Amino acid sequence: MLFSASYLNPGTSAFLQSSSYPLTSTECKLVFYYHMAGIDMGRLSVKVKSKQSGDMFEEVWSVEGHQSSKWQRGEIPLPSLVDVQARWTAVRGPGVKGDIAIDDVSYENCGVKTCDVPPAVQPSCGTPGIGQKECEKIGCCFRENICYQKLGITDPTIVIPPTLHRGRE
Repeated sequence: MLFSASYLNPGTSAFLQSSSYPLTSTECKLVFYYHMAGIDMGRLSVKVKSKQSGDMFEEVWSVEGHQSSKWQRGEIPLPSLVDVQARWTAVRGPGVKGDIAIDDVSYENCGVKTCDVPPAVQPSCGTPGIGQKECEKIGCCFRENICYQKLGITDPTIVIPPTLHRGRE
């Protein structure tokens, strides 16, 4: 995402938001690269929403002002969070010499729970004879009339396809 300071008023913001991901690893971290060079640089922040935080995004990282003429790595630990959603917010500084860019966003060392494993391999979930709606309501998988637990898979990198939003959060 490129947040260009040209033709915008000071204080104008835009945000980039990821989809929600069902992470399971305690080693998980959100990784991205950012570029903030210029005398009129504004602010870049990252907020995270998870099942634990309810419907609220909580700021977990921010930088302000000129950082470097080179790309910088941003890394945010996400231990024990479930259904994580991230939001990057860029705010324009006082002048036009302050573009903000982010790139190569990913979750690293994270696990994702999936239903892509036959029920015979997974432990059962819920009471015997539970229906599909009840099974899915408690966060389990349902196939072949069996309710079973999702399998946790550790994936070294999950690339995030973001959604761009303009305006206020």
